Amino acid sequence: MKKQWVTMAAIAGALACFMEFVIEFYAASENAHYNSMLQSISYLGNPISPTYHLIKIWNIIFAVLFVFFAFGFYNAFKKHNSIIKTAFILLLIYGLAEGFGAGIFTMDALKTQNTWSNLLHNVFSIVGDIAMVLFPIIMFYCFTKVERLFTLLISGGGIIFIALFLLAKFEVISQIIDYKGLWQRIFQGFYYTYFLFIAYKISFYNKHKLNVTH
Repeated sequence: MKKQWVTMAAIAGALACFMEFVIEFYAASENAHYNSMLQSISYLGNPISPTYHLIKIWNIIFAVLFVFFAFGFYNAFKKHNSIIKTAFILLLIYGLAEGFGAGIFTMDALKTQNTWSNLLHNVFSIVGDIAMVLFPIIMFYCFTKVERLFTLLISGGGIIFIALFLLAKFEVISQIIDYKGLWQRIFQGFYYTYFLFIAYKISFYNKHKLNVTH
């Protein structure tokens, strides 16, 4: 029973990551004049967007799937390393902050006023991104050999593109690297690839000994 439950959690995590890109692609196609290279993903869920309700509903579903994934991760890995609990909490924070938090409190697309919704959206997005960045860093100390190298590549690449995304928000710098939509999607791709890797490890947690440090 536990094996099936954990496997379903791994599938939920993989589905959340895959569908996130599908929903984003569809929403972008439904928003006239939206530029995926220049505009952030948050724009797709703002109140004036034709996909506002779709994104809101999806964010709730995403949060549920990701929280389920987080609990599956904890149950699969908790016996192998003492810091797994910290990694589990980071997964929970990411799912709740990016799903319920940033999803329910939408951005002010017109930037005509600093609304509470806009402020909370930014706060939850920042909290979620911090949790996402820290997760593979924590996992680096859980794995060995090839998994550590892969984790290091994910962390390095993800941090580079997050930095580019943040820099592109500044007006002066944006004239040089004004592709915040592109940078955001690339760093999202890095970390979601890592989540898929974790989902794979969860799926086979009881079929062979995990290559993690004790």
